[in-house]
Amino acid sequence: MTLRLSTGEVEKLRATARILASPFEHKGSAEWRRAVCESVQLLLPGSRASMFLVCGGDALWAGDADAATVLNASWPPPDWSYDAVQSRISPTPQVADWTELYDPAAVRRTEFYNEIVRPYRLWAPLTLFVRSPRSDVPAFLGIYFDQEASAFRSLERRRSVVSLLGPSFEAGVSSLTQVAGARGDLITLSERLQIGVAVCGLDGRLIHRNGALAAILSMDQDRTLLSAQIVRLAIAVGALIDHRALESTAEFPEPHPLSTDVHTRMAVYRITAIPVVGLWSGIGAAALALVDTTSPATPRAEDLMALFSLTPREAEVARLLLDGHGTREIAIHLRIAVNTARRHLEHILDKVGAHSRAEAVVRLSGSAPKIADDVAPTCTAR
Repeated sequence: MTLRLSTGEVEKLRATARILASPFEHKGSAEWRRAVCESVQLLLPGSRASMFLVCGGDALWAGDADAATVLNASWPPPDWSYDAVQSRISPTPQVADWTELYDPAAVRRTEFYNEIVRPYRLWAPLTLFVRSPRSDVPAFLGIYFDQEASAFRSLERRRSVVSLLGPSFEAGVSSLTQVAGARGDLITLSERLQIGVAVCGLDGRLIHRNGALAAILSMDQDRTLLSAQIVRLAIAVGALIDHRALESTAEFPEPHPLSTDVHTRMAVYRITAIPVVGLWSGIGAAALALVDTTSPATPRAEDLMALFSLTPREAEVARLLLDGHGTREIAIHLRIAVNTARRHLEHILDKVGAHSRAEAVVRLSGSAPKIADDVAPTCTAR
C-alpha cells in the first residue's frame, strides 16, 4: 500500500527516529527507552509502548510504567512467547502483529493472557524486532492498544509507519549494546587487576570501583583522604576536556592523563587518571583512575616519639629499621657501637610491645603522619 503522511505525522516520525538513533543523549538505557516509547505513543494515538532490551544490568523492560513493571515481574515469559520472539531473529528489522506471532485462540486460554494481558490492557501488540549484539534474544518495541478490536483498524498503515523506524531502532540498539559490552569488559578487566581501579563521573561521582580498591580503602585508616584525592583528580581530568569538541565529534579526544602521589599513614599511592568517553550514557565522559601502592610510608621521628614514647635516638633507629637496615648498618649509619644499636632495638621492641623485629616493623609502619584533607594533590599532566 502507498503510505501517505500528514506534515504533523512526518514531524512526529522524524522525532521518534531521532530519539531511537540517539541513546547516548539520555541518562541510561531505561531513560532512553522511556523517551522512545513516549514518542511512539504520540506517533500512534491510542497506543502504549514498552521496549525489551538486554543491556548490561539494566531492567529488561522499560517504557510505559505499568507495562514495564508487570512484564519485568513476569520474566521469564511462557515458552510459547519466548519461542515466538526467538523466531524473529533476523539480519534486518521485522514488524509483526500478534496474529503472526501467536495462535490467538490458544493464547486467550493461557494464564499469562488472563493474568497479565487482560488486566493491564496489553492488547494485540504490534512489534518491531531488531538484532541485539551480544544477546541471543532480539530487542523489540511492543506497541499495545486500548482495545483489542481497535488494534486491527488501519493495521497495515500502522505497520508501514512502524517499519520506517526499523533502521533507527537498529542503530540505537547496536550502539548502546556494543558500548555496554565494552563497559562490561572494562569492569571485568578491572576486577582481575591487582591495583585499585575507580571510574568516576567528571563531577567526582563514583560509578564503579574494583575489589582491589575496595580492599585498599577498607584497610587504610586514611581512606577518606585517599577517596577525596581520587575525586579531585577526576574533576581535574574533566576540566582539561574540550567538551564542545566532545559534543561535536564522535572521535575520542586526545587523552589528558594526570597523576599525583598521596601519602597516608599506611602507604604512598600513585593515582593516575585518564578520560574515557562514551561508555556511560548521559555523562559524555568519565575518569578512569588507577591507584597503585608505590611504597609503605616511613613515619616521622616525632610521630614515633609521641606514639611509642621513644627517645630521639630510638626514633632514629626505628626509622632505619623500617627502611630495612640491620643492626650493623644502623650502627654504621648513626656512628654508634653495634651493641649500642642492639640495645636501642631491644628498647624499641619493648616499647611497641613486639616480640620480634618483624612484628615491630608492622607496629611501627602504621604511624606515618596523616596529610591534612585540605591539601590539594600535585597533578602532573603527561
